[in-house]
Amino acid sequence: IGLVVTVVERMAAGDLREAPTPDRTDETGRLLSAVKVMVEKLGEVIGEVRGGAEALTAASSQVSSTTSGI
Repeated sequence: IGLVVTVVERMAAGDLREAPTPDRTDETGRLLSAVKVMVEKLGEVIGEVRGGAEALTAASSQVSSTTSGI
């Protein structure tokens, strides 16, 4: 449980670099597995949001350039 608490505290602080490695098959191991998947999926979502924000910034710049030329 201590490892899960540590990982979740890191996540709460914005650190998603390290997902736990489950090495048990009991309830604690299942909890570690679920936290690992959550960390990985959250990292994917953040990456997608960043990509969308970058695309929006580029599109905004193009619209601004186009309107300035008109």
